[in-house]
Amino acid sequence: SKAKFVAACFGTIFAGMALEGLIAVRRRLRDKERTRTPSKMEFFICEGFTYGLQTALGYFLMLIAMTFSSPLFACAVIGLLIGHLIFNLKAPVPEGPTPCCEGTSLTADKQADNEEEMDQKGSNYTRL
Repeated sequence: SKAKFVAACFGTIFAGMALEGLIAVRRRLRDKERTRTPSKMEFFICEGFTYGLQTALGYFLMLIAMTFSSPLFACAVIGLLIGHLIFNLKAPVPEGPTPCCEGTSLTADKQADNEEEMDQKGSNYTRL
């Protein structure tokens, strides 16, 4: 029915927003500058739980897109867009083969460290 399809569209938008929210939560879990550092067990449980939810929700959105319903596909993209604007707009762009599914991108400090390390390696090769 039309009401069920409209509900599915809103649910799909919400699922996309929730996926981006989970990505933001995982980034915050890995943030070294937090006020309280969790124990290794707390981190392991939280990271495992949020990663599992993120993966399941990502595959769920993929299955929705694979129904070849243009309105549902558009709702998935809209949900991801809205979620990104709300939760991850200021986050660094992740590097790697699957940035859409990457919940742990390089922070600015790590990225600067990696660039510095690459510069040092490059300068070693030029000296030889």
